[in-house]
Amino acid sequence: MQYVLDVLYVLNELTYPLRWAVHAQEQEASDEGLAIQSSRRRSPAVREVPFEVQLAGYCLDFHVHNRCAKCGPDGWCPRVAVARARIIAWRRSRRT
Repeated sequence: MQYVLDVLYVLNELTYPLRWAVHAQEQEASDEGLAIQSSRRRSPAVREVPFEVQLAGYCLDFHVHNRCAKCGPDGWCPRVAVARARIIAWRRSRRT
């Protein structure tokens, strides 16, 4: 459970500057009296990444330097395998 809370904390810390930038952009546009459509509120460089894929990325980052309770003595971990599969599936779905 602590691992999940740690991942959620890191996710919140990493996305805070992005959320602040989006809010500032919306505020700037509203000050100018421009109507921005909801699909164009974010910068074009920002991609919509599903939450599960973000967590999979954090799982891989964690396992670069640390081990979890599921890691085997040889270094193989089922959580890493699931995270890699999830990211690969998401990349394939984006291409088509």
